[in-house]
Amino acid sequence: VETIKEEALKLKKLISGDGVDVIGDLNKRLTDGDSETIKLLKSMYPLDEAKKCLLCKEMCVPGTRKKCILYHDIEWIDFERDIVSHSHGGNKGDHSGECERCGESFGVEGEEDDCPDETKLGSCYRGKHVFTKEEKKKVLESLRK
Repeated sequence: VETIKEEALKLKKLISGDGVDVIGDLNKRLTDGDSETIKLLKSMYPLDEAKKCLLCKEMCVPGTRKKCILYHDIEWIDFERDIVSHSHGGNKGDHSGECERCGESFGVEGEEDDCPDETKLGSCYRGKHVFTKEEKKKVLESLRK
């Protein structure tokens, strides 16, 4: 007979792999109105405690493990052409700009008319979700240092 701990380890291994779709399966059970699933998820994520993070704007329950990610908010201020391409109508070169939150400078190669995807350039902040104006102010001030 397996212990609860052994079962938990096996389940953890199973749901950590690509063989199951935990979120998809839970969403289906919620759509179907499965009362046991609703009870379990309400115990983990009490609806009356859900709040909107003032940084990432996601709804979350304080104290959960998921981190807040605040991506760079870059103002692209310049484009320097390297190559003029007549065959596909675009110019290649370097976009340059600065994150309005943290002040980090960026130089990214690309097409003139296609600004880079800022979510692929990292983040200013990865940490706990913020629910008060004071916390938000403190985090944003710390990004500028």
